[in-house]
Amino acid sequence: GTFMEVEMQDELVLKTNSFFTFSNFETQNEVHIEEIENLFKMSVENQLVADVPRAIMMSGGIDSTFLAREANQIDSSIPCFTVDYQFSNEEIQNAKSFAEAENLNHSTHQISSKTILADLKRKIQHFEEPYVSIEVLLNASEIAHNNGFKVVLSGNGADELFGGYMHTQKLNRWKSFKVLNPFVSALPETLIPSKKIQ
Repeated sequence: GTFMEVEMQDELVLKTNSFFTFSNFETQNEVHIEEIENLFKMSVENQLVADVPRAIMMSGGIDSTFLAREANQIDSSIPCFTVDYQFSNEEIQNAKSFAEAENLNHSTHQISSKTILADLKRKIQHFEEPYVSIEVLLNASEIAHNNGFKVVLSGNGADELFGGYMHTQKLNRWKSFKVLNPFVSALPETLIPSKKIQ
């Protein structure tokens, strides 16, 4: 929430400017909520403009289900699909329950552990950077391609805005741990990977 201006004339001048604080975030009101809803609706509507088959990749998280619901209100014929891994039972159930409640045209596509391992090298090569999880979007892209969809919307990248996963809802708890920083700083470096909780 801060940017720095550097002026290099006769001497170096640094100016720090803040444009966001958590206090601003915490004082939101109904106007802000309505504005976000309107912007979101307009964004989804614009993204769905296409002369080719479209689909929604719905993982079962808050972000993609919100997207699927909005897309369904714009055009109820747009199908949604979920990539089903053996270790994602909770998200799959969430996606199925939501699709049923909203009367979405929904399907699941199962990817076995054997397939994941067989495709791992290829996926790492396509992703081209270190990654700590199986890249769902690569499977989703393949499923979309095999089913004739050329435009696919997903909630990828929206977790920061909508708090799509439980760990993003624990921010205040983590912030409270910062009071331990003086004690953590007193510990020998060999006992801790980082001196401070950021």
